[in-house]
Amino acid sequence: MTEKAILVLEDGSVYQGYAFGAAVSTYGEVVFNTSMTGYQEMLTDPSYAGQIVVPTYPLIGNYGINKEDFESKKIQVRGFVVREECLEPNHYLGEKTIDEFLKEYRTPGICGVGDDLRANFLILFICKAATLACSRLDKDLVAVFDNLLYACRRHGHTIFVIFDLLGYTDYHEGFSFFMR
Repeated sequence: MTEKAILVLEDGSVYQGYAFGAAVSTYGEVVFNTSMTGYQEMLTDPSYAGQIVVPTYPLIGNYGINKEDFESKKIQVRGFVVREECLEPNHYLGEKTIDEFLKEYRTPGICGVGDDLRANFLILFICKAATLACSRLDKDLVAVFDNLLYACRRHGHTIFVIFDLLGYTDYHEGFSFFMR
């Protein structure tokens, strides 16, 4: 748990933590889950497809991953943001760690992101500032993501870019990416 990772929100806020799971970059809509158990169900729940899930419960992974608690055949989320990852789960049904599970399905995670993210969760839903490095939306969006992710990887960062996809469908003004 020594590789650093960053979480970038659409208002330009940057949260630093440590990478776990797959060493890939991702983007998606951030959502919170307030349950105290069920992280395996969260990860495999089809209703979270394409989203980055942030459980509000601080310790995730303490009972491991088992064959019984899948909601679908694979991980559905695009990313997982936790305060603390349990490195040594302890449960008689547990077969692997959450880190191993995320790696198996090429899903990135970031841990060590503290209460400041959770305390500011309302900001996530009202932010309309943009986070992409381009001057016009009519450019190829995939190329924009590729360039942003390449730049982050070149500097040794794993990055989550979070934004409202639906909000950009009819938007034709320019926007820019910035870090504080």
